[in-house]
Amino acid sequence: QNVEPLRAEIESFFDAGINHSQPVVSGADGRRALSLALRTLEQIHEHTLRIGAASFIQNS
Repeated sequence: QNVEPLRAEIESFFDAGINHSQPVVSGADGRRALSLALRTLEQIHEHTLRIGAASFIQNS
């Protein structure tokens, strides 16, 4: 059965709360994933600014 990964993770979290068990993805794992995603977005933003500045300088 194909289940969207985020949906499966959320369902696991709810099931863990109802059944007093451990979710598939721990809070620490979720925190690390969020930290990585935020750092990635920050790097993309910084790279975009550098590329934009370089493009502006070349076209001047």
